[in-house]
Amino acid sequence: MISEEEISNSSENTNTFNDNILLLPNVGQILQAFNYESNYLTFDPSQATYFLYDIGSTLLENCFYDQAYLLFQECLRIAEQLFGNDHCDLVPILNSLAEVELSVSKYSDAKQKLDRCIELCDYGGDQGFISKARAYKNYSKLEMELGNFSISLEWINKSIEKLEKTQNWHELSELYLTRSEVYIMLNKFNDAQDDIQKAIDLISSKEEQSPQIKATIWATLGLLYLTQGRYQEARETLENSLNLSIQLFPGRHLKVAKIYEMLGSMYLDLEEYEEALKMSQECFDICGELFKEGGPNYRLISCLKILGSIYSEKGDYEKAKSTFDESFGMAQKLLGESHPMVADIYFRIASIFDEQSDYSAAVESLEKALKIYESIYNGEPNCNVSAIHNNMGVILTKQNNLDSSLEHYKKALDIVLELFGEFHPDVSMIYMNIGVVLGRKGDPLSQITQYKKALKIDKQIFGKSHNGMATLYHNFGEAYTCLGEYEKARKKYKKALDIKLKKYGQDHPSIALTYFLKGVLNYKQKNYERALELLDESLKIRLKFHDEKHVEVAKIYRIMGMVHQENRNLRLAENYFQKSYQIRKVILGNEDPGVTYSKNRIAMIKKDMAMKKIRFDL
Repeated sequence: MISEEEISNSSENTNTFNDNILLLPNVGQILQAFNYESNYLTFDPSQATYFLYDIGSTLLENCFYDQAYLLFQECLRIAEQLFGNDHCDLVPILNSLAEVELSVSKYSDAKQKLDRCIELCDYGGDQGFISKARAYKNYSKLEMELGNFSISLEWINKSIEKLEKTQNWHELSELYLTRSEVYIMLNKFNDAQDDIQKAIDLISSKEEQSPQIKATIWATLGLLYLTQGRYQEARETLENSLNLSIQLFPGRHLKVAKIYEMLGSMYLDLEEYEEALKMSQECFDICGELFKEGGPNYRLISCLKILGSIYSEKGDYEKAKSTFDESFGMAQKLLGESHPMVADIYFRIASIFDEQSDYSAAVESLEKALKIYESIYNGEPNCNVSAIHNNMGVILTKQNNLDSSLEHYKKALDIVLELFGEFHPDVSMIYMNIGVVLGRKGDPLSQITQYKKALKIDKQIFGKSHNGMATLYHNFGEAYTCLGEYEKARKKYKKALDIKLKKYGQDHPSIALTYFLKGVLNYKQKNYERALELLDESLKIRLKFHDEKHVEVAKIYRIMGMVHQENRNLRLAENYFQKSYQIRKVILGNEDPGVTYSKNRIAMIKKDMAMKKIRFDL
């Protein structure tokens, strides 16, 4: 009977050969070497299965999926000839075939192998427990990648229950870490932390520790910290995991790609976009090499969606859209319409529609994402749901649906406070967004109160000069401008601009926003010439990233019209108000306050010019 332990500790005669197996470029040469070795060692068929399995396991461990699969298939063929089609000795081979298929996202094929595993391994003893536990673990991974997190948890619980009856501490520690990942997906962070600690305790009690398990512990801790917004801890643990994993797997390896992906996501959250791009590109390059001929792959899709968000934040909306489209097409084909990966792409695509002032499309995209997430989490608090409510609030604010936006912010805030407590980046962001709404409602003092709450959180988490603070300084500046505290506003805008110029350089929509706000400030202070210079700079940058029919462009035209009206350049003022009016009317409709404002200004200017003409005629 072939057990997992027997196979992993099979004949010493293969060790030297196994050490050199990765030097062979293709499976044909591997089989040639196998034929030579089998003749030299006079293998019987039973020994051949050990030999092929051992080589296949080495190849699988190093992500040579095609070669490993062919060897496992050959191993299965020999084993079926020896034992028949319904013998428990087939189980380790079937498990390994399923693991290859899971790695390359062949889910239906993997499910067939695992179903057969479970049918065959109903026998007693430790071997049965290990084989069944491994099949259950693989089933858990299958369901997790399919987005069925609760079912995934059921399978991993079964696996742990089986393996806790053995002394296989190495496998058990891996299972605890796998379950912690499932808990993280379900936002059950305390349970995830408990399982990570169990794995740490388990390996700490052994004299001979596994570096692979250590790297996995760091990676899982990094995922937990990243999801919780604990970025400093996430950076430290993920970098530790990456450095050790590169030593363990010097070639292109899926575990290394996954760590690069998490680092890319972390730097994206931190608004360090060049580092985010560097990490995500590493992930993409590895996945591209591993899966270049295999069709859609889970890890590749996940990497692409992060790259799309990075391009979006850098202002390259065309590239972002094409990247999202590519990842979305793969995700729908591989995972179906109701998968959390699809929901996440809908969520990210909404940001492109938002930047393009296509608010109805943005809302539609967010609603699709929300529907998927609500069906997955069944009302349980989840950070993905809170993020959708927050972004829905942002869009509704831009549409001047202020009461509705506050309702969404309240839902988002309730979720994140329950999940994370007060000191979390998402809490800060929601306080800031609520402040924007209160400012729109004409309550700048309450607006500033919300910003101060956000600032207190951000300083504790990030320090004083974090990239994300620039938006908060912008918002403070706007509020102080409304209160007539112009010097305070000017200082806040300077802080914002200093941070953003270091982060983006001169050409970025965020720089355009700062110039616009400084232009408004100078208009309020009656520095009309300087106001026009800043507004013109803002417009030039905007038009590099958007066409003219964009809400932010309309805002610039409106303030330009106001400046020219104050300077009594009435024809220029009318021209800019007309431009603003036409853009906002198309995007936001006749009920938009900005449309009404420009319309009234145009009427006033026409009346003023008519009076001028009368006086001139007289």
